[in-house]
Amino acid sequence: MTHIIGGKAVRVILLKTAVGWERYVFDKYKEHLDKDDNIEAWQCYKIFGDYDLCFILVRNNLDHDMLTSGTIDGITYSTELLCYTWDDIDGIVDLTLKDLSAFPLVGLIILKIEPYVLADAGPGKIEQEFLNLFGSNRNMPEVIRLGTFGWNEFIIVYPINSFIQIYSELIQKVLNHKYGDYRSCFIKSFSLVGVNYNNLSDSDMVNELNTIDVSNVYPSIFVACRPCDMKRLYNNLTDILNTKNGIRVEKQESLIFGANDFMLKIKEWKCGDLINALLYFRKTYRSAIFKTSVQLCSSYLLPDDIDDGVDPIIFSPYTISINSDGVNTLKKLKQPLDETIISTIYTFNQYLRNELLFDSVEDMIDYVGQLAEKARRFANGDENSTNKEYLNYLENMPETIRMGCYQRLAGFLLQEGSEDFSSYKGGKQRLLKALKALSKDIIDDVLEKLGIGRKWNGFVTIGRHNYYSHSWDVLAIPIDTAFRVEKYFGIFHEIGHLILLLQSNDKIIDLDGISNEKEERPMLEDMFCDLFAFLCGFLGMYDLYVDTIMPYVANILKKHYNREHIEKYALRLLVVMSFHMIRDDKRDKIDSAAELLLEKYFEEIKDKRNIPLKRKIIDDFKKSKELFCDVFIGSFRKIENILENTFNKQRKSVYHSKEYKQQFDKILCGNTVDDLRYPHLVVLSMIENSSKLSFKAETAAIRSFINYYYNNQLDKALLFYYDTEQLSETIRQLLTIIVPNVNESGNNYIETGRELISVSIPGQIIRINPSPYIDDAIAEEIKSAKYQIRPDKKDYLNQLLISLGGNALYGLAFDGAKVEFVVNFIKSLGKYLTQ
Repeated sequence: MTHIIGGKAVRVILLKTAVGWERYVFDKYKEHLDKDDNIEAWQCYKIFGDYDLCFILVRNNLDHDMLTSGTIDGITYSTELLCYTWDDIDGIVDLTLKDLSAFPLVGLIILKIEPYVLADAGPGKIEQEFLNLFGSNRNMPEVIRLGTFGWNEFIIVYPINSFIQIYSELIQKVLNHKYGDYRSCFIKSFSLVGVNYNNLSDSDMVNELNTIDVSNVYPSIFVACRPCDMKRLYNNLTDILNTKNGIRVEKQESLIFGANDFMLKIKEWKCGDLINALLYFRKTYRSAIFKTSVQLCSSYLLPDDIDDGVDPIIFSPYTISINSDGVNTLKKLKQPLDETIISTIYTFNQYLRNELLFDSVEDMIDYVGQLAEKARRFANGDENSTNKEYLNYLENMPETIRMGCYQRLAGFLLQEGSEDFSSYKGGKQRLLKALKALSKDIIDDVLEKLGIGRKWNGFVTIGRHNYYSHSWDVLAIPIDTAFRVEKYFGIFHEIGHLILLLQSNDKIIDLDGISNEKEERPMLEDMFCDLFAFLCGFLGMYDLYVDTIMPYVANILKKHYNREHIEKYALRLLVVMSFHMIRDDKRDKIDSAAELLLEKYFEEIKDKRNIPLKRKIIDDFKKSKELFCDVFIGSFRKIENILENTFNKQRKSVYHSKEYKQQFDKILCGNTVDDLRYPHLVVLSMIENSSKLSFKAETAAIRSFINYYYNNQLDKALLFYYDTEQLSETIRQLLTIIVPNVNESGNNYIETGRELISVSIPGQIIRINPSPYIDDAIAEEIKSAKYQIRPDKKDYLNQLLISLGGNALYGLAFDGAKVEFVVNFIKSLGKYLTQ
């Protein structure tokens, strides 16, 4: 079955209401939903459990517009899941929720995938395996399968009469099915049962609910109230339930020690009667009740345990180390900074030790570690204590970390984490990892090409503005671009700021040497970042750059429309244009090109008649052209010469390759790609194909970025799941093959390569970069007499590497990742022989 994104966006909105306010909240929210043209279909369910209402909305996109409903009295808490439907290879699109209106009672299962599993297979493969468990949509057409941008999870919505089939297909098959070298497992599941709310007060609906077979399912009603009301409310609820012919209550008072105060167990029941009785009880006695919840317990037997020999760690192996001496060192910073930093580190470590939360914040580990190190250096006097910029950076880092964690913990169903004051309340964990993958793809590659010996330790947040920004080394994207990959180009400019920040003393470009005027520094930085965005972000494609940037600038000027801003953005565009003309040896045509560019610019910002301002900008540009073209651009061209022959050359080659074009065609059709080389290129392709984009294409691109994130081990914890015993066994197998061939030199290189590639290598070993582990494993195994290699045989290994790098083995359709692993093994073996 092919992994295909469906064409519909889905929001699952869970609401807690004040006791007895369900109907009011439903009616008010319904008024809004019926007026919203972006919503194709919606259903609401009265749900059992900790929440009271569940709205499921089918949309064409996930644009952020739900706040337009305004405030609604009676809502006490809400959380959202941002989802998409799946298609399958049969061409049968998953059902929309219009079809679910025929089912009065539905189930909703949310399964969070264990990070240990993702360390081996990544989300694309593992989710596809789970989808395959159900067969095609043709086999189970009533089941809606949803992917999500939040947790590593998938969601199933189904009519309740399919419960047995769902149970057997999902639970039993998952427990008895192996994927490669690991067994799938979950650290959390969350199940809901909901009654269609649209016609709940209709007697026919109640009668229909009463006909549903609920045998072997037993509800318990939990009530929280004041101690003085417990006995009265218990008797009142019992009396209400006893008036229903289809309900029998277990006659035993149950006092609870915990969040609730008493409980009633139901021995026999009918669904319609129970729902009506519960709603009546909540409405009638709402002034005395804090909350009620219902749990459904099935008498179906639990599945047998299966001992698969796997003892996965279900929390992060990493914490930010700080001992008592470190705490005393940080106290030199004095209050409140010392306590703020220490508290931030402690709290973040608690998240890393939480099996439900840690994989959502792991992409921030390096940044929090950076906070601890910078604070220690500053407290010890290693950094200049009068450096106000450094101190300001240090003071802002805890708040940046707090906001980053809030966004990564939003959308958790049981409120392990929440961002109550967020303007965007849906889960974004996967989306933020996709954005980090995109950013890190560019940043670390550019730093390496420029010879800057640093890595980017920051992360990405979703900001609350209509423009891209950065806070030192943390990037922020506008809220309205979150699911619009063709708009991610704004990251390119902000990455330019990070390059300036991370260059430190390397001084790849010295802006102070261009102008020492303090007021000119911000403008020079922005010009550098524009040139960087043009050269590296847009790979020097000038028309694409101008046609993309101008509408973006015009949108910003809608909110900041004044003379100063108009001039600033115009001059920045003119500098990029000048750089482009100089690259093309058309310096003598810069003035005429400037006139044409400004005509287009003023037309875009809808200020065509402002001829005086246009003329002033031209005059200012001509006066400063020598500074721009000779000094500033001349300085930047030193970077261009390096990046053009490295970064750009590599990416342009891939961008125009047949293989990449085939990958992007897949993304346009909604297929996820597992082996992207450069997520950056997808952004450019999306811009160039903006007229062909759909929700499924946008989603497939984001999912492909997530695959890149896992394939390149950007989460710290992935290395922790590395099985060193599996690696040692694999090394022993490879040595058994290669040692006699090396010593005897009897086999040719192709045959030796074939034998090595034929070894069964666990997926976990292949996926994680094993270089440092291979060196240690070889050093250990080579001690054995049967693995001794003659030192004069290094040339044989070099020839074998050449053979593996050629077309012979790849032409036999071997796994490229396997070949790469074997190549690393042979290189490590060669290093050992030279020691």
